[in-house]
Amino acid sequence: MNIQTKSPEAIALLEEKLHINCNYGPWWTARKLLVDCWKKNPKVIRDTACDLRDLPFSEAGRDIQWRRPVTRDMIGKYVHHVDKNSQYLAADRSVYTGIGDPTYISGNVTPGRPGIYHLASVSIADSCMFDGEYFPRIIEEGQEWITNDVLLFARKQGYAFEVTEAYVFEDYKRVLETWALRIWNARSALKGANDEAYQFMKLVAIVGNGGWAASREKVESFEMIHPNWWADTVGQARVALLANLAKYGSPVLVETDGLYYVSSYAYPETALPGILDRSTQLGGYKHCSSFHLTEELYNSSQNMGVGELARAFKVAGGEK
Repeated sequence: MNIQTKSPEAIALLEEKLHINCNYGPWWTARKLLVDCWKKNPKVIRDTACDLRDLPFSEAGRDIQWRRPVTRDMIGKYVHHVDKNSQYLAADRSVYTGIGDPTYISGNVTPGRPGIYHLASVSIADSCMFDGEYFPRIIEEGQEWITNDVLLFARKQGYAFEVTEAYVFEDYKRVLETWALRIWNARSALKGANDEAYQFMKLVAIVGNGGWAASREKVESFEMIHPNWWADTVGQARVALLANLAKYGSPVLVETDGLYYVSSYAYPETALPGILDRSTQLGGYKHCSSFHLTEELYNSSQNMGVGELARAFKVAGGEK
């Protein structure tokens, strides 16, 4: 959606909720909203002295794409699909991310400040549930650059690692907290009031965080390009989702913010007590579909990757 397809009524509603000029597409709206959030303290979102896309921030932020085997004993049981409401915006509420230019450090580095850390080795304690068998790994196999929040969570869960170098920020804040809340509140207020404006706000929520890490092909200059904000957001979202899994149990499939659980119970409220308690709130889980796992779906699932299995499950659940 762009400005040519927004009606005057939609623009008026968007400007009423966001309190900024909305004669822009979703990506520019997200950027201008952040500028407005920090208009009294613009140095927080100041541009860096170098293009941060030259550093491996993009390697450090990874969504969870994971599955475990669909087994024959699951045939005839129910698959429940739930997903998190705006998981990136939810992560923005609590994530601390860097301001200004990062500092390079090397040697025996201890995590603790926002930034990215280079791992020389990783090991997992036998008692850690996040070993890739019934739960996803906290740190992906072969991943070398990791954000601070993921490392701290991994250490608490029984991971041991050696960090040999890092790019860290001496100054940091919850840069995106107010920005995310304004997007979510506007989106919630527009639901049912004006579908055009509501769909536009969904796009702002989707593309907003990704815009901080826009490629050179899309944006030649590095004005307001902060891939560290993006990596920290993805890392915090990863930590929050893994903590949810520790509470609700092992799913059979995780695709970014979507969880698929197999259960003998027909209703997700019974299968996963408490998971839908915050279904209308930012960061809460909502129910998407439930369906029987047939023998045909079991057979076809055996050689599917994460994306293929998610698509097959969505079709079986009648999702678009």
